Amino acid sequence: MFSSDELLLKLRKHEVKQVEIPEWQEKEDDPMPFLHIRSLSGSQREEIEEILIKNKTKDLRALIFVMSVCDEKGSLLYKRDDMKMINEGDSKVLDRVLHAAVKLNKMSQEAMDEAKKN
Repeated sequence: MFSSDELLLKLRKHEVKQVEIPEWQEKEDDPMPFLHIRSLSGSQREEIEEILIKNKTKDLRALIFVMSVCDEKGSLLYKRDDMKMINEGDSKVLDRVLHAAVKLNKMSQEAMDEAKKN
């Protein structure tokens, strides 16, 4: 069993995954470029669920990019102030990060439906 301090430390550890970005690969024989994304915190997840429930999804891709893209240790790289510039980026890359974050965080339609009930 964990002490309360150990448990709090474990809760703050986010899962980190690589997302390949083929849109950034310049030559076929170049290594595949990638970004790291991390799992959302509980408060981030609740914010996303509330946005989806209210159907106010403007800037959703940029918000999930900001909440997910990190370095290899899981430290976030962007802030909400960066969202305007991120929104001007390649929509295919933003979609790729969005889909990877949805999968990593197990944000299924069933989970969204359950959140709407609560």
